[in-house]
Amino acid sequence: MRLLQEAESGRYAIFLGPVALFEWTQDDRATRRLVVAQLVNAKLATRVEVAHVFGLHVNTVSRTAQHVAAEGVTASVGRKRGPHGPRKVTAVVMAELRRAVANGLTERAAQRQLEQGLKIRLSQPQVHRVMHRLKQELANQPVLELLPVAVDQGEAVADAVSDQPEFLALEPAEASEQREEASVEPTPLALVAGQSMPSRYLGLTLFYPALQVVGLLDLAAHVYQLAGMVRFGVQQVFTELFCLALLQEPSVERVKHVLRSDLGAVMGSGQAACVKTLRRKLDELSQQRQAVQLGTLLARHWLEVGLLNASYLYVDGYVKVYNGTRLVPEVWNSHRRMPLPGIVQYFVNDLRGRPLLVVTEEVRGNLAKSLPSVIAAVRKVVGNQRFTVIFDRGGYDGQLFTWLVEQGLDFITYQRGEVHLDDHQFGRREVRWDGQRVRFSIAEDAINVGDSGPWRRIVIRTPGHQRPILTSLDAEEIPRARVAALMLTRWRQENFFKYARAHLGLDVLATYAAETAVDHEVPNPAVKASTARLKRLRNVAQKLRAALGRAATTERPNSKARRTPHVAPTTRAALISQLQTLEVQIEETRSQLRSVPARVPLSSLGPLPQVPQLERKLIADVVKIAAYNAQSWLADRLARHYANTNDLHDLLRSFAQLSGTLIRQSDGRLRVCLEPPDLPLQRRALAGLCADLNLGWPVFPGTDIPLHYAVADGKPTARRHANDWGQS
Repeated sequence: MRLLQEAESGRYAIFLGPVALFEWTQDDRATRRLVVAQLVNAKLATRVEVAHVFGLHVNTVSRTAQHVAAEGVTASVGRKRGPHGPRKVTAVVMAELRRAVANGLTERAAQRQLEQGLKIRLSQPQVHRVMHRLKQELANQPVLELLPVAVDQGEAVADAVSDQPEFLALEPAEASEQREEASVEPTPLALVAGQSMPSRYLGLTLFYPALQVVGLLDLAAHVYQLAGMVRFGVQQVFTELFCLALLQEPSVERVKHVLRSDLGAVMGSGQAACVKTLRRKLDELSQQRQAVQLGTLLARHWLEVGLLNASYLYVDGYVKVYNGTRLVPEVWNSHRRMPLPGIVQYFVNDLRGRPLLVVTEEVRGNLAKSLPSVIAAVRKVVGNQRFTVIFDRGGYDGQLFTWLVEQGLDFITYQRGEVHLDDHQFGRREVRWDGQRVRFSIAEDAINVGDSGPWRRIVIRTPGHQRPILTSLDAEEIPRARVAALMLTRWRQENFFKYARAHLGLDVLATYAAETAVDHEVPNPAVKASTARLKRLRNVAQKLRAALGRAATTERPNSKARRTPHVAPTTRAALISQLQTLEVQIEETRSQLRSVPARVPLSSLGPLPQVPQLERKLIADVVKIAAYNAQSWLADRLARHYANTNDLHDLLRSFAQLSGTLIRQSDGRLRVCLEPPDLPLQRRALAGLCADLNLGWPVFPGTDIPLHYAVADGKPTARRHANDWGQS
């Protein structure tokens, strides 16, 4: 037998002498597998021979032959990947669960009934998903326009809705994502008055009043647009990202680890967006390049509502280590204490450590070189308001200090190096800070940094150490003890980095994809090369001068130095000639260095390089700092009901994981009934927080439907049925 291929058409055929036994095209994989199986099963060739001729593995040939022998010709068609065994949720199981829903059984009771009657064991999430879908099918409510019913509505509105059931508009999960109206935001799932919807993440609704204060959804809808498919519009996408941040899921890939039906109930949709959908939406949003604009608008809004204060701003760089395959410049990672490939972002925090702005800048070496760009970004937020910028030793530079004062700004920073002042220069000072009296042992004087200054230097003495602080603040307006307290409060920003790294995924990169760098001016490599060459020439010239000096010393007749071999005049002449040549080269290099521009376009150095895509990462960071500020706003309300202020954020993270039921009441409001925590102290704190939130008349995001928070009575259980919540 011979395997032949026709050169023109690319068709294959197997000939036994002059007779063609099999024939197939190049793309016909099913026939090719069938031929392989028939050659082996008919014992026309061995498995090894067939594998060698067709370029396959012996195991592949054996498996194909066995499938065709057992199942026939249909086995040659490619099979779908994945599990092929019988599904547990069969038609019989669906019928049994449908009867359980009709009889009003709880999920646990339905699970026990399946185990006893059908001998089928389903997990709790499986039973929950199936029964949740069956309850939606049983409701079978038509999708109508949103008409929330209020207590004080006029007679005209009451008459208009008197013939219609009261409901909350929610789009059913099986609705198509293809819509023609690109500007319409999706509405929530239909709930009739008295109907309820359970969710394992209903504690996330506690953050909706804070989300309204933060203004993330409104500003995101103002900046971004999503055309075409609008089942998951801008507000839905940002709501899901906000909820993922609160659930400590640092990336969109973590959506596969949450119950999307329960998360969708919190968001007001039948089901939350999957990983593939979120990736596609983020790609569309990142192409609009509006993340910086969104961050600026959010920062302005936070200052307007009083969520943050811009009188004192802390600036510090944060390095995100890059583990991809692209060539990324190395930067100093203070957390790992070594240079690593990474991306530098500069965070601006207020006096309480809450983030105001995040600025992604080109790596320029240190904070001193990047701080002017950060100040320019802050100016877009605060305008001409005067503020004090506080930073660490990375920004210690006399020229920077002068520039800040010329811009109408004050600064506070640490002085580099160590100081050793006498003990008599120190005095005892105290300041009232955050409701407490803080005492320092402080000395103050004035120093110059290069050509800048003089600046106030405040030295804090601790056992075995003196810590110097520099500032441009007026001594009559800001006393030395307050300056010391302001500088030491910089650790709140470090605590924010530590918290965001642990709970918000600040180190997680949204993508490892790369894009072509934007053409911009960069330091000229020729300047660096010429500077290095000039330094080498000067070093050689210095050595030649030293050699000439030694030669002149040995020729002195009255020299008391130990006699050395006589230096010939020809050697001295050679040294002088070399030195003259070097001086000419030094002058030429200096002239060349003066004529070379300090910065050149990046495109002039060759093809534009590939750099990591940062737009999606910047969108994620904006959402994460908005979630942190929302959590901080909610922590201020919780502090009235919980004494230990150090555990507020931890307690709020546990509240976000509370399960409960969303109930539509007859007056049109949504009742959020949460399962109580285990500890009585936490239950009382949650009840007090719910009462405070109800006073603000919170609404469901994207609608005008009021929310009312309540804590279920009785001891907490692992899972409650929706009817039990409705009765409570």
